[in-house]
Parts: sequence; C-alpha cells; structure tokens
Amino acid sequence: MSCVIKRKQLFFKVEEVYCAEEPYQDKDGDYIIFYHTRGVNDEFSCREVYAPVLDLRPSIDELFDGFNKRLREDIRRAYRDAVVMRVNEAYEEFHKLTIDFRRAKGLPLNLVPSVEFMRENGYLLTAYVGSMLVAGQFYMACYPTLLYHTASRIISDDTRERTN
Repeated sequence: MSCVIKRKQLFFKVEEVYCAEEPYQDKDGDYIIFYHTRGVNDEFSCREVYAPVLDLRPSIDELFDGFNKRLREDIRRAYRDAVVMRVNEAYEEFHKLTIDFRRAKGLPLNLVPSVEFMRENGYLLTAYVGSMLVAGQFYMACYPTLLYHTASRIISDDTRERTN
C-alpha cells in the first residue's frame, strides 16, 4: 500500500510517493519523488538511502536489552516521571504542536502532514505528562513497514533550546 503526499513548493506541484510497487509518470504533478519503491528501471534515476529498522519479533525485554545504555536510562526516567504513551489520539493537538515546534526551529511548515493524512495513512504516537502533550511521532503505514515521517516536542522558554 503506497502513501502519497501532495504539496505545493513555490509554483510547483510536488508529490512524495512512499512504498509504491514501481515508479510512474504523473501528468498532474510537476515533480515526483519516490521513496522505498520497488521495480525501479532505467527510465528513472535512483539514489539509495538508508533507514533505521527495528525488528519487532523479539520480546520486549530482548529489545530493551539491545538498546544502548543511555537510551535505557532515558526510558527508565520517562517511566519514573509517569510519561504515558497513547496511540492514534489527539491528532489536532499534535498538528498544532508540530507547527509550533517547526516555527520555533525555523523549519519549513509545508512538510507538516495534515490531520486527515495522519488519520488515514499511519500511526500517531504521543507522549503525555499528566494531561499535557509533550512529544509525538507520526509513522506512515506502508505495509508491512512503518516509515518515520514527523516528530515534535514542546519547547521550553529557555532561549538556548530554541537554537538547538
């Protein structure tokens, strides 16, 4: 199952296609980018990129033991701080958090997925402390794979954080 993101960039119609069976020509788009596409042939230029993969077949304990020490400590701290994870909730709240995060960091807003796109094409993981959304990540569902798309978090009032 492929996912397609259509957006405008200046005067151009850009399409990003994820997990297509093979690349194709589109008369409506000015520029098409294919990611994780099979069946590439000589008509299309191709550049390989690498993506992290997490094998979910081992048990949770085996996965946890495979993480580096720093990540294990961060996970334990989140558990102690009562961080609660939710799946596929608060799309609008995450969308607003993402816009605020990207503005604060000076990142382009045209790459933020719409609420409708997230609902229809993937999984939203959000983290809460109490009732406050503090972070989230959106993954596109291109079965049997989940592809990372967007992550956001709250930004404190500390001016040093706005530049990092």
